[in-house]
Amino acid sequence: MRFYDFVSTLAFCILGLLVIVGGIRLGFGHWNDPGQGFMAILSGITLSILSVLWLAITLVKKSTSGTTKTFFPAPDSYKKMILTLLPVVLYALLLNKLGFLITTFLFLIFLFKVIEPQRWSKAIGTAFIATVCSFCLFQLWLNVQFPDGLISIYWIKKWIY
Repeated sequence: MRFYDFVSTLAFCILGLLVIVGGIRLGFGHWNDPGQGFMAILSGITLSILSVLWLAITLVKKSTSGTTKTFFPAPDSYKKMILTLLPVVLYALLLNKLGFLITTFLFLIFLFKVIEPQRWSKAIGTAFIATVCSFCLFQLWLNVQFPDGLISIYWIKKWIY
């Protein structure tokens, strides 16, 4: 296990350095006037620092030989992974056709009901609240443009205002 930790942390450190180099090519800018590579450089620095810290922890900790961990801790973990991955792909495919509100609402109901089974009332209520909050945050406050789909977001904004 220690070998895999060493290899993965080394790979993340190299990835962080490559992100930094790409950000430098785009241009950092200044702290009060950031350039295109500003976030890339900060993200690369963060990734590199965290991977170096994890590499140090990996090298310091004692090797636990004889114990192996499986990739999927529970027997049905791979099913949950597939049941999460497929709806994400469907979400991306249906977003333009159905629109943000309907697609997000249905996606969240699926996650709340299938991945971690809950009562229908709780799944629908939580999905509704999360969809409305994300709509208010991104569309109304941050002015992010979402695909309209079947329900026009502009109609909802006129209704709210």
